[in-house]
Amino acid sequence: MNLTIDMMRSLKEVGFAFEEFEHSCNPGMVFFYNHSEYVIGGKCDGSPCSEFDKIVALEGTWLPDESQLMLWLQWKESYDLLIKYIDEDMYFYGEATNKAGEKICGSGPDLLCCFYKLIFKICRAKFNNNI
Repeated sequence: MNLTIDMMRSLKEVGFAFEEFEHSCNPGMVFFYNHSEYVIGGKCDGSPCSEFDKIVALEGTWLPDESQLMLWLQWKESYDLLIKYIDEDMYFYGEATNKAGEKICGSGPDLLCCFYKLIFKICRAKFNNNI
């Protein structure tokens, strides 16, 4: 699963950025372009992207998946992260703790939604504090 365009726009509004991937033309990456979602095509064998794929990646809005959001947390932030799934609730719970011991929590019915809420709160806290 990937974020929706509305979710990504809300993240961008609070300062989310991942320059290393936002316009990367790699097979399997998902972008919103010209009112549609596109998956960058091609073989995963090093073949170059098509010209259209390059345009979509350059001009479109990247829609990350769970693994890409996790990578953002690893590369861009200094938080200890705890993710747990409660079977009885059928819900994921995330808790990010910074070096000062401050905690930010996010949750959702799937891992993508949990990461989205957690990252939104992290970005909003940084954005509001002008960090």
